[in-house]
Amino acid sequence: MRERITPYGCSASSTNPAITTSGHVSFREHRKDANEAGPGFQTAGSGSGRPSGTTTPANSTRQASSKARGAANPRSLRTRRVLPPGWSKKWDNLGRARVAYGAQDTPEEVESKAAQAELRAQLSKMPSWVPNWAFPTLWDPEQLLDWARPTQQYRASGGTRPRLHSSPDSCHLSLDGLLFDEIQHLARPWHPEPNAFPLSRKGIEVLEGWELLAKAAAVENCPYRSHGGRANALWRTMIADKVGDEAAPDQDWAFVETWYDRAGWGRGPHEPLNDLLEESIGNAMILTLWALQGRPGGLVLNRARLNVKYGEYMMRIRRTCAHRVLFTTKRGYLGLGPWNAREGDQLAVLHGGRTPYLLRRSAVTPHLELVGEAYVYGIMAGEALSSNVAGRMESQVLHIS
Repeated sequence: MRERITPYGCSASSTNPAITTSGHVSFREHRKDANEAGPGFQTAGSGSGRPSGTTTPANSTRQASSKARGAANPRSLRTRRVLPPGWSKKWDNLGRARVAYGAQDTPEEVESKAAQAELRAQLSKMPSWVPNWAFPTLWDPEQLLDWARPTQQYRASGGTRPRLHSSPDSCHLSLDGLLFDEIQHLARPWHPEPNAFPLSRKGIEVLEGWELLAKAAAVENCPYRSHGGRANALWRTMIADKVGDEAAPDQDWAFVETWYDRAGWGRGPHEPLNDLLEESIGNAMILTLWALQGRPGGLVLNRARLNVKYGEYMMRIRRTCAHRVLFTTKRGYLGLGPWNAREGDQLAVLHGGRTPYLLRRSAVTPHLELVGEAYVYGIMAGEALSSNVAGRMESQVLHIS
C-alpha cells in the first residue's frame, strides 16, 4: 500500500488499498462431521470447489476497486478523531500521521470482533438443549413446523403434556419421554447450493442414494406393510408430510415421482426455477406427470395449475430435505434428521412435543445430548406412545445436558 505523509495529521493514502478477505463460517458444533462426510461433500457456498473464504486474483482486484471507490476521501479525515471503518491512523515521533485504508481494523472493529468471539465462546459452552440463534450457519435446516400455520401439523407425543423434573444443576433438562428407537443406517446429507431449487432430482447423487437406502433396508416386520410400503413412506418423508386432514392426498405421489425424473425430462441439478416455464421442459414434465396419473379425468389440470402445484412440491422437498440426512432405524422406520446425525443416535418422543427428537449418549457424562428434531413417517401422530407400537416400552425421565 502506498501512503502520502503530510505534517500535523494532514495525510492521505493512495487509491490502491490493501484488501483482506474473511474466513469461512465456522459451524457451532460437530464441524468434524462435515469434514468426514465423504467424497463430493462440499462446504455450502463453495460451488467452485475452492475453500470458503478464498478469492481469486481477479476477484481481489474487483473487490479492491469497489472498496476504493466507496472509501472516504483522505482529505476529509484530517480533523476526524474517529475514522470510518477500514481506515487507520498512526502518528510518528515528528507529529506526522499516517492515514491508510485496509491496513488494519479500526479500534471499534477490533472491539466488535473481540466481543463476537467472546460471545461465540460462551455460547459453545451452553447445554445442547439451548438454541443458538446468534450465529446461524448456511447448514442450519429449516424447522419442520411451519409456525405461520395455525394448525397442529404434527402430534408425535399424542395427548401427553410436558412434565419437567427439578434438577440441582440448572444445565440439565429433565423431562418425561420415551426412547423409542435407534438410528441403524445413514445416507449422506444433502447440502444444496444456497438459493438453488432443482427442478428435478436428476443428477443429484445424494438424493438418489436416499432412495436406495430406503428400499434396501431388510426389515422382518416392516412398519409400512399396511401403509403403502416403503416407497409410499419415502415420498411422504421427502415432503415431511403432515398428519390427519393435513396429509397429502394419495394421488399426489405422482408429483414427487415426477420430481424423481426417472425418464430424464430435466437437464440437471442446477436448473433455475424459471426453466419450468420453458416450453420444452414444461411439456416434458407435464407429459411425465400425465403418464404417471394415467390421465384420469379428475386429475388432469390445465398447464398453469400443474406448474403451480408441481412448483409447490418442488419447493417443499427442498425446504424439507436441505441440510438433513435420511436414516433408517432398527425397527425399520424411515426418517430425516439434522445433517450431523450419527448411527446409534436415540430416537425419542418427549411428552408434549410435536415432533420426535434425536438424542445422543454423552461420552463424558451419564446424560443425553440433544442433536435436533426429526421427522419419522409412521409415528408423527402419536403412534410411538400407543401400546400396539411401543409394546413393553415405558416412558421415563430423560436427563439432557
